[in-house]
Amino acid sequence: MAIAARAGLPASQIPKDSPVWDLVAHALAQLLHTIVLATAPRRILIGGGVAEGRPELLPIVRRKLVESLNGYLKLEDISGGIDCYAVPPGLGSMAGPLGALALAAAVI
Repeated sequence: MAIAARAGLPASQIPKDSPVWDLVAHALAQLLHTIVLATAPRRILIGGGVAEGRPELLPIVRRKLVESLNGYLKLEDISGGIDCYAVPPGLGSMAGPLGALALAAAVI
């Protein structure tokens, strides 16, 4: 809804080459930057409607995250590189419900 509010039309109708996607990628990269420095996760899964609907966005977000971190952290040393660090969930759109079930099963 935030993308639609900014662009004036739903994300699914915004062309792939629209400058809106650069703004979206920048915002997501800044969010990841904050998460990385505040919580030091071993991996970040990026899913949801926008990520699934625009898979070309993830490489741009990764590049912007690396630029933002500017060598402060060596993601290659932590996780094998940015392509292994910020990734789509292996369960795709079912990551939320199936991930919760898997976690519950592991706890029991």
